[in-house]
Amino acid sequence: MHFLCGRADFLVATEVEGIFRLAGAERRIKELQAIFNSPERYGKGLDWTGYTVHDAANVLRRYLNLLPEPIVPREFYARFREPLLQHQAEAVGEKEGQGPDIGNFDIEGAIRTYQQLITEIPPLNRQLLLYLLDLLAVFAAKAEQNLMTAHNLSSIFQPGLIHDPSHNFSPAEYRLNQDVLIFLIEKQDHFLVGMQGTAALPK
Repeated sequence: MHFLCGRADFLVATEVEGIFRLAGAERRIKELQAIFNSPERYGKGLDWTGYTVHDAANVLRRYLNLLPEPIVPREFYARFREPLLQHQAEAVGEKEGQGPDIGNFDIEGAIRTYQQLITEIPPLNRQLLLYLLDLLAVFAAKAEQNLMTAHNLSSIFQPGLIHDPSHNFSPAEYRLNQDVLIFLIEKQDHFLVGMQGTAALPK
């Protein structure tokens, strides 16, 4: 799904305050959902005139939240959480009420683990994950203008990226998932280099 109509619009969107938090117009969002769900073009070449960046941002969020399963497949759920399981504060910064870390966090080791894990998930999941991490990192880099820090972005996108219904009512488990996503956003450059995000896609 093409998030914005062009490079200029994308660069402007990175500076829009609260872009992923503020709602677009429900009518326009439903129109866009219908367009992106319609064969054979599925929104390719869409004229974005009359739609706002908030409309586009809301459609992206809904698309991810309505996927049959998160982008990180559930069979990989525990493995994606494991590198930060005892080291959240060291990895992403200490938070109020967070338990103590055990041992010293090996950042380079965690990066290598995630590099390997990303190569193991299905090709389409890998392509979408790498695209979204790159996108979210760009917005996080403009946090002074858009107020979308990696922490804020992770709270918004975590349900569509790494989630398990069994942890819906556990704040601690939600926080761990959020911190995994923060780490992936902040270190995304390490995952894009050398990755074959589209190599395995069908021709």
